[in-house]
Amino acid sequence: MSFVKPEFANFADPYIVVEAIGYKNGTICQAVELWKEEVSASRNENGTLAFGVYKDAVDQNRLYTLAAYESEEYLLGTHAKSAVAEDLDKNTRNSRTGVEQTLLQMRGGFFYKGSQSCG
Repeated sequence: MSFVKPEFANFADPYIVVEAIGYKNGTICQAVELWKEEVSASRNENGTLAFGVYKDAVDQNRLYTLAAYESEEYLLGTHAKSAVAEDLDKNTRNSRTGVEQTLLQMRGGFFYKGSQSCG
């Protein structure tokens, strides 16, 4: 479940966040359904350039997200305050075992992990 909008290529410095999210045993299926709603709603947001949710190949209780926004301000001021994002957070908060966030930068058309990480 992912998408990349063509206009992503026009942004020299998009705000890119990768998350590794752990879930308690038996809760990831509900989380995946909520993430599907998040990806679908994000597709219609002007400032969300790309969004994907991926299952870990080894750990059945872990998901990864990769999201690109036009800016940090868009993420925090618009996307994170959407009803779908708030619903996802509210309904998975107690089932998550941890969230590790990493910011990426675009360098020469490739993702680069700079020295800045969040969380």
